[in-house]
Amino acid sequence: MWDEAVHLRDSLVFHNILTNPSQINLKVIGDIIGKSEKYPLIRPSGYYPPFAPILTSFLYCPFGTSIRVAIMSNIVFLFILVPSVYKIGTLMFNRNTGLLGCALVLSFPIVLSHSVVYMPDLPLTSMVAFGVFTLIKSEYFKNTKFSIISGFSFGLGMLTKWTYLFFVLGPIFYLVFKALYSGDWVKEPWYLRKSLRNIILFVVTSIVTFGPYYFPILPTLIGETFKYSHGALAHGPDSLFSFASVLFYPVALWKDMITPFGLILLIIGMVLLSFSKSGYKTLLFVWTLVPYFIFTFVIQNKAPRYMMPWLVPISLIISFCIGEIASINVLGGSMKFGRYAISLSLIIFAIFFFREDLKLKNSIISSSKENWKINEMVSVLEENMINGKTNHSTHMPMYVGVIPDHYYINGQTLRYYVTLRELPLNVIKLQDYTGTAFEEFVKKFDRYDYILTKSFSNIEITSFQQSIDDMNKFFYSHIDDFEHLKTFHEPDGSEVSIFKRKY
Repeated sequence: MWDEAVHLRDSLVFHNILTNPSQINLKVIGDIIGKSEKYPLIRPSGYYPPFAPILTSFLYCPFGTSIRVAIMSNIVFLFILVPSVYKIGTLMFNRNTGLLGCALVLSFPIVLSHSVVYMPDLPLTSMVAFGVFTLIKSEYFKNTKFSIISGFSFGLGMLTKWTYLFFVLGPIFYLVFKALYSGDWVKEPWYLRKSLRNIILFVVTSIVTFGPYYFPILPTLIGETFKYSHGALAHGPDSLFSFASVLFYPVALWKDMITPFGLILLIIGMVLLSFSKSGYKTLLFVWTLVPYFIFTFVIQNKAPRYMMPWLVPISLIISFCIGEIASINVLGGSMKFGRYAISLSLIIFAIFFFREDLKLKNSIISSSKENWKINEMVSVLEENMINGKTNHSTHMPMYVGVIPDHYYINGQTLRYYVTLRELPLNVIKLQDYTGTAFEEFVKKFDRYDYILTKSFSNIEITSFQQSIDDMNKFFYSHIDDFEHLKTFHEPDGSEVSIFKRKY
């Protein structure tokens, strides 16, 4: 689909660079940062950070460049997530809370579903868990080793997805405040000096880690972020301060993220946590509430997957809740009741887990029966590039304009499969332009060597439909400038056609 294809293609780009690093030099890097389209096989998307796709590119070397191998990289991040949740739960409360937290975070439906797709949200969740663990181990920045490690983990988190900042912002501010304004500095001034030094080390290590990637693309990143977080392209309530906006993520917890049973335990857990004597309860509250307020009242673009890292503190609150309920003394039988409470909770979560697993398998099986003929389309392009004769030499590589924005028939998906075949083609999703898509299409129409059309589109962003209709109308008014290569019949009853410009 759209976004997954972008991330998959990025992994192929870094694999191409890894296997042939001589392609890269300062001039090429400068051209790519300047959005040059001369290097389609080594130019990443430019918006999403590179840590996860780079890790995947290393897996491609021994196992091959398949989608299955790309999804295998999720295993690496699960091996980061589980120990991190365990250690945080153990440090905050006890070993049982850590163990329960591990079991719960793996049983949440949204974590299960994202473990079998190639998206950055599960890696981000893992890096947030690891980052907060290292922050806690810094002991309010009194431990120099873990202050440096936490700075490095912050940098890697930012290189996983830039929203990492929002999920660790609360814990960082809380720990910095405690480090600088605790009573220790009055009695032992060297604490303050050491904490300040370690905070500086944390900041410097972070910037050194993520700065080389972010600083050159910062203007583009800010522009793209604003474009997709607000306005016509944003998904979510129109008003950030509306009732629908306030309830969006609680409803997402209920429906998609932790099940109704989990949400009930979360609410009970937050009440019980407020009475807890744990020294980390304020940190846990801050860690949970800050992302909610940012994604609710600052970011208009909303989706349950954007808040997946939120599930790490939530899993700990729920496991704390189960532990507290299990410790209630009922007629002198607290141990027996404790086992029942923990077992019952895990059984209920397991039921939801296997139900989601069954839905997931059915979905995968159903979608695997549909052949949208993407590989066949790429084969047509490849054959025409190899055998076709052209007098057009004003630009190279050639351009493919994809008008439809269907779930599978879109620019991102075709671009991934073209890169998989290592074809030097610039595949342009025509709805991605800033301003009016149709105006941009007309303005740059002469550069397209190939055009792909679809007889009708099933798109989520309805505002694109008018642009698609206008582009189709304009293209067919210039159909004499193109020759028809092939038409494919799709599972939804539509027809997808590929045309090549005559020279």
